[in-house]
Amino acid sequence: MAKPDGAGEEPPQLPSSRFVVKVAFQILLLVIGVAAALWILYRLRGLLLLLVLAVFFAYLVAPFVGFFRRPVMVGDGSSFFRGRWRSAWSMS
Repeated sequence: MAKPDGAGEEPPQLPSSRFVVKVAFQILLLVIGVAAALWILYRLRGLLLLLVLAVFFAYLVAPFVGFFRRPVMVGDGSSFFRGRWRSAWSMS
């Protein structure tokens, strides 16, 4: 014989208090970790700006460095290399 809906079923159990405390603690640690990471980024914002500008400058200067590092061909077919310091000096 079929039982009517809901008859004889146990009510759903609530999670244990230990589980609730564990999840709450994990969420708290996550929030503290995100706050700490944001604080560190805020404190290092000047250094990060310099790093971004240095990468941008290196990207812009790289073609010039490559040009000055190539050997120079002389009229008789021979070539010579500019030194590193001479290449850097010619850019300034």
